[in-house]
Amino acid sequence: MNRRTFVKSAVVSSASLTASCQSQQSADIIDTHTHFYDPTRPEGVPWPNKKSTLYRKVFPSDFMKLAAPHGVTGTVVVEASAWLEDNQWILDLAKDHKSIVGFVGNVDPTIDDWEKHIKRFAKNELFRGIRLKKSLFQLDDKEIMKKFSQLASMDLSVDVNSGVRGLKEAVKLTRKVLDLRIVIDHLPYALKEKDIAEYNEVLSQISQRPNIYAKVSSVLLKMKGKTIENPEFYKERLDKMWTTFGEDRLIYGSNWPVSDLFNGDYSQIFSLVDQYFTSKGAEAKAKYFAGNASKAYKWIRR
Repeated sequence: MNRRTFVKSAVVSSASLTASCQSQQSADIIDTHTHFYDPTRPEGVPWPNKKSTLYRKVFPSDFMKLAAPHGVTGTVVVEASAWLEDNQWILDLAKDHKSIVGFVGNVDPTIDDWEKHIKRFAKNELFRGIRLKKSLFQLDDKEIMKKFSQLASMDLSVDVNSGVRGLKEAVKLTRKVLDLRIVIDHLPYALKEKDIAEYNEVLSQISQRPNIYAKVSSVLLKMKGKTIENPEFYKERLDKMWTTFGEDRLIYGSNWPVSDLFNGDYSQIFSLVDQYFTSKGAEAKAKYFAGNASKAYKWIRR
């Protein structure tokens, strides 16, 4: 093989490899909202309670049995437990479960020794951010705001799940800390008539805030215990998300296994959003199912 042939061959091989990698990336489907827990462990769990149908051992392997047939390749776990060390429990669980590509911890900036704990958990690259609790409503507290700035400097995100009031605070927060990435959980909201105008107003403000992402993880609704599956029933709500956030700030999440209780089974949840975003074109669909989550959370390919 002469030099010209070798160089040409190398270029072709490199291009093929790049195309292969791009194809692999575009094929990813990341579910950005799951919960895992084990009520059988000696200390038990603070959530869910024993009377709930959710009170059972829920592991990544259980999730992947449901999700993998739909092409799901990984998940970002969001911690529901208020027990601090349950954050470490998930990070330890992830060692043996490569499907966990990111973790949003329950480490609100109002807790004691927050800086020590956030630095401890952030040593693990899978720790991608925190969900906000009391701190979201303490944005006039200078010490709390310093912690939000620290999160941004550590390249960590925050999840918000506090209704219309929380949306307003999210807008205020992103104005105060410009480079902090914010993910609004469980949109679109199912609201009472009296709250719709206020909701639409704050969404119009959010549409102008590029660092606020929408996790479309609460679409399906139940009526008299049965899931409404007709896509047309949800089109207006999904269109509202599309016009507000566009194709670059919408991300996929199921809220499994809680979704079993309030929305529908995994197949129903996935199929509905898959149909909607497929109609928006291949590029928009790839962004929704993985690309935008990579920007919002910077999840780790494993």
